[in-house]
Amino acid sequence: MQKSSGFSATQKSVSLFAMICADLFSNIPEGLRTTDSGLYALGIMDEHKVYHLPVIDNYGKYLGLISEDDILDMDRPEDAIADDSCYVNDSSVLAGLHVYHAIQMMHERKISVLPVVDDRNNYLGLITRDAAMAAIYKLLYLDHPAGLVILEVNKNEYSMLELAKIVESDNARILSCYVFSEIDSARAEITLRINREDLSSIMAAFERFNYTVLASYAEDRSKNDTKDRFDLFMKYLNM
Repeated sequence: MQKSSGFSATQKSVSLFAMICADLFSNIPEGLRTTDSGLYALGIMDEHKVYHLPVIDNYGKYLGLISEDDILDMDRPEDAIADDSCYVNDSSVLAGLHVYHAIQMMHERKISVLPVVDDRNNYLGLITRDAAMAAIYKLLYLDHPAGLVILEVNKNEYSMLELAKIVESDNARILSCYVFSEIDSARAEITLRINREDLSSIMAAFERFNYTVLASYAEDRSKNDTKDRFDLFMKYLNM
């Protein structure tokens, strides 16, 4: 018999940049109970290709995550998982937080799923690694034709407003931006993803404004390279 999902939040439609954790609920409905057996938990993990599952009490409160390794370490996996101290109790995220919080926590904790709770620690749903990566794909506009320009700047002097004006003056716009800098360095590298594949005039404009252009890349949308690379990355994460 399928268990109750334990969901109590209504998923709302929000704008892309306001995407919150509650928008990423997976189709894994089960929250394990302490009376469930280790073998039952392993079956669900195998079915959904995950290595962790949330454990909730009889009142729907989130207790923590149990891992595949935790269950395999049980003397008798056919027994109930019970209220085990191996649960990772702080691996959860509030439903109303931005998805960046979920992505960061999943990366830092090296977990395959992330439980979503309300402010009273009631279990609401689950975010899988696939759902988190799909959110990154959308947030970075990787499904849009684009080119990349990498600039080197003084990290204490550059203006994102000026960079945007330079791009927009050429009837283009910035889809996403990433900034990388070593802590002890005065320089930074800024990668701009721009909604145009031919970036020659934009690169020339940056150079006129004395920006150092380190590199540029145009995506070949006929080969769908961006999605292919993303799909390969997803397969690698799930190995």
